[in-house]
Amino acid sequence: MPNHEAFTPWPNHVWHGPILWLDDEEGIPPVETTFNQEELLSYCQEIDSNLETWLNSLDLNAPSSGFPWYRISKLEHLLVNLRHVGVHVGQMQELLYARNLEPKWIGSCQ
Repeated sequence: MPNHEAFTPWPNHVWHGPILWLDDEEGIPPVETTFNQEELLSYCQEIDSNLETWLNSLDLNAPSSGFPWYRISKLEHLLVNLRHVGVHVGQMQELLYARNLEPKWIGSCQ
């Protein structure tokens, strides 16, 4: 999003995620949320149908991220977000492999 005012949450949005590690200081969230395949594909569709509009609304030369609590440029903000997502993908892969699980399906947002 270009800024925090423009953020519109997905209808299934939750303010927290599941706690995956025992060293979390806050403990387990009040409501455990697990999305099923259909819900995840719906979210992918939501992203796919809006991505071009969202990307076109960004000013990559903006000196501000658009989030007052995050004092970096918009381009830095996007690069940090990419790295952040990559870390979580690695964590998911680690958790799956630790349980001898491999995803059995591949979804598409088409």
